[in-house]
Amino acid sequence: MDKVQTIIVVAVAYLALGAFSAFFAYSDQDAWSVWLTSGLGLGLVLGRLRSDWMPVLAGAFVGALIFEPLVGSTLGESFGYGLIEVVVTLVGGLMAEKISVTPLRFASPRDVGAVIAGAFALALTGAVLIGLWSYFTGRPDGWRTFRVWLEANFAAILLLAPFIAAWAQFQVKRPDTRTLLSIAGGAVACVLFVLCVRALFGAPAGRNPGSFAVGFISLSIMLFVLVALLWGARGTTLAALIAAMIAITQTVRGFGPIVGSDRPFGDAVLNAQGYAVALSIAGLLLATVAERRRLASVRRQAEDSRRLDDALISSPDPRRAS
Repeated sequence: MDKVQTIIVVAVAYLALGAFSAFFAYSDQDAWSVWLTSGLGLGLVLGRLRSDWMPVLAGAFVGALIFEPLVGSTLGESFGYGLIEVVVTLVGGLMAEKISVTPLRFASPRDVGAVIAGAFALALTGAVLIGLWSYFTGRPDGWRTFRVWLEANFAAILLLAPFIAAWAQFQVKRPDTRTLLSIAGGAVACVLFVLCVRALFGAPAGRNPGSFAVGFISLSIMLFVLVALLWGARGTTLAALIAAMIAITQTVRGFGPIVGSDRPFGDAVLNAQGYAVALSIAGLLLATVAERRRLASVRRQAEDSRRLDDALISSPDPRRAS
């Protein structure tokens, strides 16, 4: 019964993310500049043991089978897209698992490397499959389809998959005073960071000098570093995802410093996602390094305590000696 529920939840989430992506970047071609659903599948896979992957893959297939006819695909095309979702998610998960053990804990930079490798393997496999499909069916702009599919999937996966994988391990615990202070400080830094990103992407394109953008980008980076140090991987992925949604929304509306710029990805919306991805990966690396040092400190303290206990146990009792 749990597997059936997982399939239903994944399929519904797939439809919601697909509709969200279509709202911003619908295209009658095979590649959209915003496509978040691949990040859903990979994130759920990386947050689980391999034995629990099958319901996620089945949910992604069902979601694609339902979603594609809604955007004009035939039944055969929908079945093909569903198979592609299953294949690429499996490839991405297996690639990530070669680098780090799933479920990912984000307690080591190796986990970040696993996400990046899995995301690239997924995006590249999907781009190759859809490129070959376009080529053999005689569709135009096969190279553009390959490039946009690769870039859009890679960016979206690096935004959504770490968020899902990190929060999949979340457990409510009773916080101590130090934890409460970190939560409060991280909340303040996160709010200020979001306000910074909103100000950066809220200005009409071309209305403000370059120093304005540079100043807010620098300030947002400093605040994001605080979020990473105080909130760890979960806070980092949450803040980066919020920043990405703001950047995408405002860029589509014609606001922000990226509008009108084709560099480096040839599309303003892809450039906006690239900004958020750069923040997310840098923040994740910082958060995992800090978490690794914290765990090492805890282990040293536990080892010192154990050695002290062993010394007390092995030392002779002076009362017995007398």
